[in-house]
Amino acid sequence: MNRHDEIQGGKQMIPKAAFLNGLEKMEEALENIGTEIRHKAEKEARKQSIKQWYHLKKAEMKLDHLEKRAEAFRKTYRAESLRIDENKKTS
Repeated sequence: MNRHDEIQGGKQMIPKAAFLNGLEKMEEALENIGTEIRHKAEKEARKQSIKQWYHLKKAEMKLDHLEKRAEAFRKTYRAESLRIDENKKTS
């Protein structure tokens, strides 16, 4: 290491090796931050996926309930129609 690496223009500078080591540590820190952000994004995506699944299942259950109610109504309607027809025949 020469004097120019440490002193430039009368200002005290850090050694090149320390500077490069600092850059390496900053790069590692940025990678860790990026990894953490990716993990949080994946976790949020899974949470959203679960919410979407829940809403889908809830909608399917409502639809199933409505279909069962419609079928019960049709059965009641048919039975009532048959009863009315029977009453007309016997009258």
